[in-house]
Amino acid sequence: MQIENIRDLENLFKKKGIDIKDATFRASEIILYGSRAIGVNDTESDYDFLFVGEGEPIKKNGIDLSWIKKSELNTKQWLESELAIHIAKYGRWLKGKDKWKTKVRITESTLQKKRAKINNYVESLRNKFEKLSPAFQKKYITKVRRDVQRLFLLKKNQPVPPKQVLDKEWKGNKYIRKRVLEFISKEILDSNDSKKLFDYFRNIEAT
Repeated sequence: MQIENIRDLENLFKKKGIDIKDATFRASEIILYGSRAIGVNDTESDYDFLFVGEGEPIKKNGIDLSWIKKSELNTKQWLESELAIHIAKYGRWLKGKDKWKTKVRITESTLQKKRAKINNYVESLRNKFEKLSPAFQKKYITKVRRDVQRLFLLKKNQPVPPKQVLDKEWKGNKYIRKRVLEFISKEILDSNDSKKLFDYFRNIEAT
């Protein structure tokens, strides 16, 4: 279902059995982001929304709705976040004005948070990866690979696109794969972890 305006949004939520009219009235901005905002979604993709104001998040029936207070829109924490950077580039405003999006910026803080997330993944990989089933191994390593790609793009001062775009580039562009794999060893991990991730990306995700 295409979401072009508030009526489309309310019809979507109605089909999902969720009453959203009060929330759409209270929110000063409503933004659709992620794969459905740029038309690269598949049939199982969630509808990702950001509402500006105060309300309860919703994560069910293919809906992922989060809130941010209007007072937080111009904070350093928000404007330097990966989500804000993504929305500024790929989000579609269904309500309100996109005044804050020109203020977003990729900083060292943005990169540090992404590196920390990847390093946490790698630590978990050391501890439990071999105990996972092949299906879960592939799912886990794909998740790590996407975050490595995200860091690679952020380092180049580029917003992160939806995961469908990342997957297409990884599978269809050998040059991108080569650059990302080189990036792992130079920017993220020690040599042993880099080699391990390289082998996982090459042997597991390719199956």
